[in-house]
Amino acid sequence: VTPPDGPEDDFSVAYEMTYKGILAFEDNWPFKGDYDLNDVVVKYRSLLSYNTKNQLLSTKDTFTALWSGASYMNSFMYQMNTERSNVECTVNDEAYSMDKDLSLATIPVFEDMKDATGNNTKTTTVAISNKFKTPIDHEVFGVAPYNPFISVFKITNYNRTEVHLVNNKPTEKADKALFHTKDDLSDLNKGVYYVSGSKYPFAIHLADAEEYSTIEREAIDKTFPGFVSWVESNGAKNKDWYLK
Repeated sequence: VTPPDGPEDDFSVAYEMTYKGILAFEDNWPFKGDYDLNDVVVKYRSLLSYNTKNQLLSTKDTFTALWSGASYMNSFMYQMNTERSNVECTVNDEAYSMDKDLSLATIPVFEDMKDATGNNTKTTTVAISNKFKTPIDHEVFGVAPYNPFISVFKITNYNRTEVHLVNNKPTEKADKALFHTKDDLSDLNKGVYYVSGSKYPFAIHLADAEEYSTIEREAIDKTFPGFVSWVESNGAKNKDWYLK
């Protein structure tokens, strides 16, 4: 990204970038389960502010709990690639405590997705602002939606079952014994996480999506045949498979 011309000011906003989309998770990991990929569905919109040096100054994120197709009580959260000590976090305009057990900034958003969706009778939106005490190089930090994940069974302590996007690292609280068991083909030594046979993921990110719905307990590749080529092409083909 090339910033606009102007004086180099570490803490003044030179430009902003907006990201949006939908995240969906299968909570049966390391089993594929019914593979309907709708156990947790969350929409996000993020505004990232940068200085003239392409360093990130702050993020403003909204997360909306859209659907909970699970029988479990799952939590949704996300982790950013910066130290917790570098972040001043507010949720709905009030100071907020991140996970104090983890060094990287990790923010619980919805403690119970069933409650957040009212058992799928409503939606709930949370606004989160993060200000960085020291600006972060954009290549180091990355972009939204950061490292989003669910904690299955609403467990928030150690040895919990976490489900992340493909090749996004689990936190130190994840139960590492579950990797490369059942249908999961993760290889922690090679940095391969949360993938099953035929490259099938356990969580998906639909960039720029505004809507997403599946048929309960029907495998997503049956509901949407275009899903197969999207996965096999690493997202290069059939980018709108979920609309067909």
